[in-house]
Amino acid sequence: DYNRVNQRLDQIENDLKVIDNPDFVKVVMSGTNIAPESMASVYWNEKSTEVYLSIQNMKELTQESQYQLWAIIDGKPIDAGVFDPTTTAGLIKMKDIGKGAIKFAVTIEPRGGKSSPTLETMQVAGDVIKG
Repeated sequence: DYNRVNQRLDQIENDLKVIDNPDFVKVVMSGTNIAPESMASVYWNEKSTEVYLSIQNMKELTQESQYQLWAIIDGKPIDAGVFDPTTTAGLIKMKDIGKGAIKFAVTIEPRGGKSSPTLETMQVAGDVIKG
């Protein structure tokens, strides 16, 4: 129990380092028409190209499916990794994506992900607002 509490505390401290770091831009992704209740946020650092995901509300999926995060850079979708909403707490480290993202979105894809998004399954999306 003690080790589990310590690990969780370490994770919370690491999450706060990301959230409080001014180099990270928070991108709120709201639900689409097919998933209006869904919500998630991305923390993206363009300097280091790091991406972290925070899930606020996303439904469970079947074993055959996973969520996949996408960044839109130069008009093209870039794979930022797959995830399961039920196995995570706190921030999820996703794939580094590069520079110039203007939007992030999440789709439902076959387990393991795909090389291009299935737009009809888009659950959440949000624009990068630099400030």
